[in-house]
Parts: sequence; structure tokens; C-alpha cells
Amino acid sequence: MTAYGASASAFRRKTIALAGAVAVAAVVFAAPAAADCQSDLGKLSERRLAQVAALNASAKKLKGKLNPVTACPQLRGLASTERQMHDYMVKNKEWCSIPDEAIKTLQQSAAKTGVIAGQACAAIAKMKQMQAQMRKQQEQQAQQGFGYQGPQKLPTGPL
Repeated sequence: MTAYGASASAFRRKTIALAGAVAVAAVVFAAPAAADCQSDLGKLSERRLAQVAALNASAKKLKGKLNPVTACPQLRGLASTERQMHDYMVKNKEWCSIPDEAIKTLQQSAAKTGVIAGQACAAIAKMKQMQAQMRKQQEQQAQQGFGYQGPQKLPTGPL
């Protein structure tokens, strides 16, 4: 007899039954959570992989380099998707049993993508600024009579 008036074998049976009930409850309640986590993260991951594939295809066309004009919106979209994945992982860390290392890695990736996107978009802004300055200079030269009449036209007719 134990101190509580039950035998050791009865106590063991109750403990085993309780442990079994907890295990069954964990499986029943964890299965929907895991399914939700997998489908949610799967959708975000598919979107991310599609964006990475589009960036790789753009780079392949230009022999490994990215065109800032096309890369800026693509990189912004990728950075946004990575931030969404990171936010989801942080919010559902315990529910989905997401390791800290996975969250940290995705956070670093999102930060790096954001920096690259910023560089690509800054390059576009710089190109537009330079084009505007060149147009302004051409207009000033034309107004001041330096003889600039725009691009030369090729002669027409038989040569």
C-alpha cells in the first residue's frame, strides 16, 4: 500500500493510462497544427522559390548579372515574401515546433535580400537621375545655340 491507499501496481496502471491519454491528445491536437503549419509554410515557400527561379532566369539571360530594372521589383517581392515567412515562423514558433536556427537563417536571408533590393532600386534611381541631367544639358545646349539639334538623321533616298 502506498501513502494514498492504493497499491503500486494500481498507481502504475493509472500513470500509464494517463500517459497514454496525454499521448493520444497530443497526436490528435498536434496533427491539425502540423498540417496547418506545413500548408502555410509550404505556400510561402513555393512563392519564395518561384521568385528565386525568376531571378535566376533573369540572371542567366545576362550571363550571371542582374538588370536593376527587372531585379528591383523581383527582389522587393522576394524580400517581402521572406519577411512574411519570418513573421509567420516567429508567431507560430511553439505551435509549429520551428527551431530557432531556422528562424535566424530566414531572418538573415531576408535582411540580405532587402539590402540587395535596395541596391538595385538605388541603381535605377541613379540611372533616372543621370538621364534627366543629360536631357537637361541637351536642352540647354540647344537653347544656347551650340548647334546641337538632337541625334543626326541618316540621309534618305538612293546613294
